[in-house]
Amino acid sequence: MNELKIDSLSEMSLYMRILLLKFLNEKSGERLSYEDMIKFYEGSLFENGKSFFVAYKENVILSTLGVVKKEIKKDNIAYISRFFIENIKAKNILFDKLYKKATKDILDDVDIRLGAFDNSNVELLENYGFKNTYNMIRMELDLENITDVKEGFLYEDIKACDEEIYLDINNRAFEGSKNASFYDSNDYKEVLNSIDLKNKVKMVTDDNKKIGFLHLKKDEDKLYIDTFAIKKEEQGKGYGKRVLKDMLTIVKEKEFKTVSLDVMNDNKRAMNLYEKLGFENKKISRYWFSK
Repeated sequence: MNELKIDSLSEMSLYMRILLLKFLNEKSGERLSYEDMIKFYEGSLFENGKSFFVAYKENVILSTLGVVKKEIKKDNIAYISRFFIENIKAKNILFDKLYKKATKDILDDVDIRLGAFDNSNVELLENYGFKNTYNMIRMELDLENITDVKEGFLYEDIKACDEEIYLDINNRAFEGSKNASFYDSNDYKEVLNSIDLKNKVKMVTDDNKKIGFLHLKKDEDKLYIDTFAIKKEEQGKGYGKRVLKDMLTIVKEKEFKTVSLDVMNDNKRAMNLYEKLGFENKKISRYWFSK
């Protein structure tokens, strides 16, 4: 009988990667293509696949766990993401082996935060010293209920020459957020590389002044706002509400049915804005645990 194997994505065979794609799509509810999976999991977020680990036995994927180390130097935080595990009797032993291998190079004083798509493994994580400290809320808007408001902002596809302004907007707009991610030039290249028919990043311009950006993901007649950021100097001027109402009118005209987004459960200011626009709380999209 084959023994349990734990490999990084960069070490896996093509056959196991294909099995991994099926596992990830089943667990996450996503519909990633093979190219999407490789583009995301072998990007800089997971150190070109070196810090995304997969546990499997006899060609059966049992668990996955990725470690984002880029925030350690800046904020002393390591994020564990894409954690999925099969419901087997020895899953506590499985998690122990996977977790230890994935975090073996992380110092003891680093703040470790783990994200899970559901709460089925709360007891497992609590036994390992984790506590559920905050969550991401999925909010959704039926576009039939949106009142048309045309502000006239200009939405331009992001370009290579927008790197400086994009990085400045992203890094300063989300500074201090619990799940803030600091972007550099390599990350920006990946943002550009991610753009396709389903993924768009739009710079928002008002009177020849770039005030923010929107990262939009399309899935048939549904639209997901992955990121929405307003430039630090322009915050507090009402741009957030105006840009969203304007954008919602545009996507309604393009015959999208719903728009959804995720927001921290303690970000009351943002949640109040979305609720005023007609967004409704649908579910907890990610449970975050801290150790």
